[in-house]
Amino acid sequence: MGDLPSDGDAVLPPDSVLGKVGLILDAFSAEEPTLGVSELCRVTGVPKATVFRLTRDLTALGMLDRDGSRYRLGLRLFELGSLVHRQRLLHDLAMPFLQDLRARTDETVHLGIPADGEVIYLARLAGHQTHTAPSRIAGRTPMHCTATGKAMLANLPDALRAEVLAKPLTAETPYTIVVRSVLDQELERVRAAGFAVENEELALQFRSVAAPVFGPGGRLLGAVSVTGPTSRITAEATAGPVRAAAAGISDAAAVRWELA
Repeated sequence: MGDLPSDGDAVLPPDSVLGKVGLILDAFSAEEPTLGVSELCRVTGVPKATVFRLTRDLTALGMLDRDGSRYRLGLRLFELGSLVHRQRLLHDLAMPFLQDLRARTDETVHLGIPADGEVIYLARLAGHQTHTAPSRIAGRTPMHCTATGKAMLANLPDALRAEVLAKPLTAETPYTIVVRSVLDQELERVRAAGFAVENEELALQFRSVAAPVFGPGGRLLGAVSVTGPTSRITAEATAGPVRAAAAGISDAAAVRWELA
C-alpha cells in the first residue's frame, strides 16, 4: 500500500473506452464538483457523442449522479473506495489514535498516504475551533509543501524519493520550498527529528506538524499530522503528541498488517 508507480506500470491509452471513462471521472474535482457535457468535452477532449453515451452508462452504474444537465461523482464510487482493503485497515487502526490526538490538540488531524508522488488523505478530523484547514478526505496535495508529505518523503526508499523530487517543485505560497538542495536539507532534519513541520508552505496562516507511520519491517505506510493557524500551532507543543499518535498507529499496524 502507498507504493509509488514505476516506469513500467501499465497506462491505459486515452482513446480506449476505459481510458475515456478515466478521463471523464478525473475531470471532477473539489473546485469543479459538477460538470455539464460541454465542459466534460472541453476538459477531456472526448467527442460529445461519446461523452453523452459514457455519462449515460456511468449514471446507470451509479458512478455519476445527474442533476438536470449536470453531473457529479456518484455514491457507488465512494462505496467501492471504502472496500480498498489495506487503506481501510489503516484507516480503522488509526482512528482511535486520531481521535485522541484531536482531543489533545483541539486542532484538525489528518492521516495521509503516498500515491503517485502526492499525499492522499484517508481521514480528516476537524478541530473544534473555527478555522478551515486546506484539506479534504480523498483530496490530493503535493508532498514537498505539506508536513504529511515531507514526513513521508524523508522516509521513502531513495529511488522513490528521487522519482518524486525529479518533478518540478511548484510554489503554492511564497514560503514553499522549491530549491531541491534546500528541500534535501529539510528532509535530513525530518529524518533526524522524527517529525516534519510545514510553515505556510501550502496555505498562508496555517502550520502543520506530522510524523511517519510504519508497518512491519519498517515499511512506510503513511503519516499523521495536526494542522491549524500559525497563531495556535507550534512545533514544540505539537511534535510530542503527533509522534505519540504515529507510534501508536505503527504499533497497531505491526500486529495487524500481516494478518490482512
